[in-house]
Amino acid sequence: MFPSSTLVLLVTALTSVWAQEFYEERKTNIKSRSKPLAANIHNGQAILDEDCSLELSFLLDSSESAKDNHEQEKQFIMNMVDRLQEVRLQTGRSLSLRVALLQYSSHVITEQTFRDWRGTENFKTRIAPIIYIGHGTYTTYAITNMTKIYLEESSPGSIKVAMLFTDGISHPRNPDIFSAVADAKNQGIKFFTLGITRAANEPANVAHLRLLASSPATRFLHNLQDKDIVEKIVPEITNLADEGGKKGRSGDDGAPGLRGQKGEAGLSGLPGREGAEGKPGYKGEQGERGECGTPGIKGDRGPEGSVGARGLRGLQGLPGPHGDIGPEGHQGKQGERGPPGPSGIQGETGIGLPGPKGDMGFQGRPGPPGPHGVGEPGLPVS
Repeated sequence: MFPSSTLVLLVTALTSVWAQEFYEERKTNIKSRSKPLAANIHNGQAILDEDCSLELSFLLDSSESAKDNHEQEKQFIMNMVDRLQEVRLQTGRSLSLRVALLQYSSHVITEQTFRDWRGTENFKTRIAPIIYIGHGTYTTYAITNMTKIYLEESSPGSIKVAMLFTDGISHPRNPDIFSAVADAKNQGIKFFTLGITRAANEPANVAHLRLLASSPATRFLHNLQDKDIVEKIVPEITNLADEGGKKGRSGDDGAPGLRGQKGEAGLSGLPGREGAEGKPGYKGEQGERGECGTPGIKGDRGPEGSVGARGLRGLQGLPGPHGDIGPEGHQGKQGERGPPGPSGIQGETGIGLPGPKGDMGFQGRPGPPGPHGVGEPGLPVS
């Protein structure tokens, strides 16, 4: 008979051997199942292992300020897709390309997602008839819609590249664009920012676009008006694909190991240095109107005001209509006799000049005969 301690050791050793054999067998089965697969299947499309998957999205500026550049943007996109079909990486692999396209103004139109990709020629037939919108510039909505497409349709391990066309000036009520860009970059999306006009090269606009583009800006910030702009950007995309290829594909998942013992708690780290003060944020949107408050208490009577200035003189009124003639009054009392008038002026001779002879008066009527006279006869005349 074996001692009990020896029996325990034997059983433990046999158990370890059986566990190791089970692990090796499971690992072999996993490799045998994965070896025949020559392609990864994603959303019904095969992506060959020897090809590098590139998912490229274009955010087409269709705002009012982009009116003169809308067709130029569309032509650039078609030229870029054509050019990427010819790319060969340093490893000799080609690019497995899928393209999404959104155009934005006051609203966003998703012209094509990654699932809609049916090759270059089909894409050209879809982009050519796109109609210009011509309203305000709400760039943030385009970025958030684009990020959602990557979250829902992107394949694992793909190179994710977005090209944002913009004049560098958004609508005053456009939501926080830097927060939207940060969310997209956290999903592994590389941002190329393309100013669509020469005005985008002005220092103030360049500073704004530099914050939107991925780092370094010398690789990811460009202008649509630059000469040979397609040939400047294609090598940068190729470098992204080569950099991704150097990392290599991840190997198959191994079998889960035995759970280890809980380790001791580590020592507390030193407090970090205080970061630099950030730039002031953009002015937020005006909040909604608050509810009406309760009526306030009636205040004390204020001091008496000063006497106001004298008012302007009013305009003279029009004369009123004539009244009716009143009744004749009673005859007044006779006035007192006035003082005698001054004496007339005496002539030089002291005697007034005789007045002119008056006209002869009318002959009077004969008077009645007088009474018969009584007297003595008169004496004869000698």
